[in-house]
Amino acid sequence: MRQLFLFLYRYRFFFTFLAWEFVCTWLIIRNNAYQSAAAFTSSNQLVAYIYDIRNYFTSYIALPRMNDELAQENKKLYEQVAFLKKEIEVLEMNKAKQNADFLANYEYIPAKVINNSLLRTKNYLTINKGRKDGIEEGMGVVSNSGIIGKVKACTDNYSTVISLLHENIQVASRIKKNNIICTTKWDLLDYREANVLEIGRHVNLSVGDTIVASGFSEVYPENYPIGIVKTINYPKSNSFLEVKIRLTADFASLTYVYVIKNKKQNEIDKLEKAIKEDK
Repeated sequence: MRQLFLFLYRYRFFFTFLAWEFVCTWLIIRNNAYQSAAAFTSSNQLVAYIYDIRNYFTSYIALPRMNDELAQENKKLYEQVAFLKKEIEVLEMNKAKQNADFLANYEYIPAKVINNSLLRTKNYLTINKGRKDGIEEGMGVVSNSGIIGKVKACTDNYSTVISLLHENIQVASRIKKNNIICTTKWDLLDYREANVLEIGRHVNLSVGDTIVASGFSEVYPENYPIGIVKTINYPKSNSFLEVKIRLTADFASLTYVYVIKNKKQNEIDKLEKAIKEDK
């Protein structure tokens, strides 16, 4: 304690000078607006700087704890991602199995189009495959993009296909998004378009919706694309919508098609024959 008093006594003039400097500075700041504002700004900057330093050291001290918390959160996220990936894999496997089981019922026989009419009301195609290739009358014909028609007649090496662009052909269809049953029939005007019939005014339908095969006829696989809704009219005198679709198949550039053979068609025919005989 004696040493402290000796130190203060030895430098008493210096400490007195500092005290008077502080008093003078305080009086100047208090009685002058400019100096007061400058001092206020400087003090705020100093305080902010001190706070920054404090926060830096506080954050640095808390860094291990924050790292542990982040690691735990990352662990939870990785576990959730792994779980979702597994769920997606299971769903994809189930979907693939269902598609494989469904497609296993059909055989696709590739054929080349050697003749194709577009401008008549009764249009046909000729393909270079026939009975010796396993093709029979009544089989469905499709392209990569949509339904083409149905086999009408066969020889050993060739087949005639009644085109979807034919006034007498209709395809059992449905709206893909809600499974509403309908019928697709060519409009006799444009080889790129067709009409969709028997859709009630109450049905939820929008431009851009997809029309697909219903699968009821067994000629075409279920969900095979037919067209995209182009226009919808609501006639006052009719309880059905007037729907026009743009066909997904490009009939003007057909080169190759696939003839669809339903492997269970004989079994279906026997059942239907038994029902007819029972009537």
